[in-house]
Amino acid sequence: MYLRSVTLEGYRSAAHGSVLTIDRLGRFNAFIGPNNSGKSTICRFLQVVASLVKDRPAIPLKLLWEKVDTSWWWQSGTSKPIKALLTLSAPAPSHDIDKDAPGRFEQNGEWRIAVSITATSAKECIVLVTPHVFVNDEWHPMVRLSQDGAMDHTNLNRTGQYVSSNSSDACPYHLAGAAILSGWARSQRFYDPVRAVDRTAGRRGLADGADLLLRLREQQLDQKQAYAFEQFRRRLIHELNELLFDPSDPNPIESFETKGPDDKIDLYVKRRGDEAPIALQYMGTGIAELVIMLSDILQTSGIQYYFIEEPECHLHPGLLRRLIVKLRAMSDVQFFVTTHSSAILDATVADDGIYRFDFSPQTGTAVVRCSDIIEHHRILDALGVSGGALLQANCAIWVEGPSDRIYLRLWLAQRAAARGVKLVEGSDYSFVFYGGKLLSHFAFADEGPEQLIALVRVCRFSAVVMDLDTAPTATDDAVRATKARVRDEAQKDMHHRLAIVTSGREIENDVDRVVFKRAVASVLRVDDSRMEKLELVGNERYPNEVLAHLGLSGDEAIRARRKLMDKVGLADAVSSKWNDRAAPPDYVDGLLDLIVRSRAL
Repeated sequence: MYLRSVTLEGYRSAAHGSVLTIDRLGRFNAFIGPNNSGKSTICRFLQVVASLVKDRPAIPLKLLWEKVDTSWWWQSGTSKPIKALLTLSAPAPSHDIDKDAPGRFEQNGEWRIAVSITATSAKECIVLVTPHVFVNDEWHPMVRLSQDGAMDHTNLNRTGQYVSSNSSDACPYHLAGAAILSGWARSQRFYDPVRAVDRTAGRRGLADGADLLLRLREQQLDQKQAYAFEQFRRRLIHELNELLFDPSDPNPIESFETKGPDDKIDLYVKRRGDEAPIALQYMGTGIAELVIMLSDILQTSGIQYYFIEEPECHLHPGLLRRLIVKLRAMSDVQFFVTTHSSAILDATVADDGIYRFDFSPQTGTAVVRCSDIIEHHRILDALGVSGGALLQANCAIWVEGPSDRIYLRLWLAQRAAARGVKLVEGSDYSFVFYGGKLLSHFAFADEGPEQLIALVRVCRFSAVVMDLDTAPTATDDAVRATKARVRDEAQKDMHHRLAIVTSGREIENDVDRVVFKRAVASVLRVDDSRMEKLELVGNERYPNEVLAHLGLSGDEAIRARRKLMDKVGLADAVSSKWNDRAAPPDYVDGLLDLIVRSRAL
């Protein structure tokens, strides 16, 4: 039961006449934009609607004006109604519908809720929240107002027509519709943007940590809840340790408990090695932030949607990214996070919904779903993030040409899969071509002649892959001066830099021999058996060794050499022949280690 899309008009920053549309929502959704761009508009709207219908079965509702907040309306102008349509994925909340009724609340894997909030001339507010019914091949609201600003309404009857009566004979959907709305409203959890365990009272019914300590105290002292509390305590400690500490840290959190009189309760946390527990209020607001959110998430049941505003307020970027990854790992729930932080982008995956919010005083909030690198760059522009603050990739891999990229991508994917590591090119790493002799113009250190370009200035975590270009049996001194310099510069900071020189004369000589021979046979269109005895010792460049092995000469040799010198075509052939039995060269593990280190930040 996920929220798929929302259209909203007339509420807060969603202007009349300019419908705010958010569609293709994912299981994890980030609403990103500068201050006052309308990121919270959708969350606040849903919270208001859920609070109104949670305990009020009447459809529609009549609110006295003193119960209404005029800031709900765009520019506080109440002359036009607020309107919204929510589309959700099936199944709808539990409900019983008359089996003889022709309509259904679900169709083609979705269901809908329509909302209207209308200010009347009598200073009352009419709130209509109604599910849609699919009948006669169309969606229809279960209830609709006879006219804007009036309490008079009509109900959908068995034939798909609207009548004034709401009796079960005339409208067979009322009871089921009310059950759906109540279940939907109760399945949402909204977190106040101001969260603290020492708050005296919550506001607007949002989760804000105000009652956390008292609730934990009651559970801790209630013998009937002893088992459940112990299970929760262990789970919370586990989740906090995973977020806060490296697995090798010798001082993880071991326990916590509440202490103090009712008016001065505090949560005391003890780490391994501490002589005494430390009160949560002295451990920093970031730890308190995690305790509030994780405690609430772990202890609430039946929640389908979590709305969290600005989790970055007290969390440093690395911890924020780990929290997002942790939340996404929770199954069967949907998250909506509003944020000013670009750090969340690093923790998202392809299926997540990333939305950029902008605001115009004339047309209100506009939303764009960001699904490519161009839109992600526009998010960074909107947030004022420069390239020096957020690099395009965690690790840059400098290679001589496109064929090197094909081989290394193939080998990295195989080694990463074997180690259970998921890599995303463009985020975890990117390739950059240096083009042979141009390498002499690059430096792999931050010092040296001014005419050299410092690669480490482009990306802090960097690797350079270079062909040996000599026979493997040659002495180490045979490595050309430029490559030796780059290798030595990399060794000055081996945590951030890596220089790789191929084991064979060229990177093609490092390809698994069986696969390489089959690829060469495919490119030359000869039988595999003719390549079985090819040795590829590397004393010469591989095209020469292949031609000598096949005994080709004249025009036939010229055509074969041309095919073999198409390195990209040969690399593609190798990729098509690659299999799990083929082994990448050993230096690929070092490259993978560098990439993993770069994203651990």
